[in-house]
Amino acid sequence: MNTYDYGDTARFRATIRNASGVLADASSVVIKVKDPAGNVTTPAVVHDGTGLYHCDQVVNQEGTWFYRFEATSPTSTGEDRVFVRNSAFY
Repeated sequence: MNTYDYGDTARFRATIRNASGVLADASSVVIKVKDPAGNVTTPAVVHDGTGLYHCDQVVNQEGTWFYRFEATSPTSTGEDRVFVRNSAFY
């Protein structure tokens, strides 16, 4: 699990592969981000190259943040989490 400081910009990545395991572009990709309070957002997704996507999220709450990507054509999903350390200033 990656660790960030309060106020950092976390980069959440998605890798999409077809049924043969080869990197492939999806017809749509959504990345959902869930903050420690349980609020879910869907930030803009950036296409980095064949089968590679990301979104950036300012992490401004201490605790565990979750993210999930959902892709179609090819269908692919994945989840991960990061931890955000508290700041003595916020």
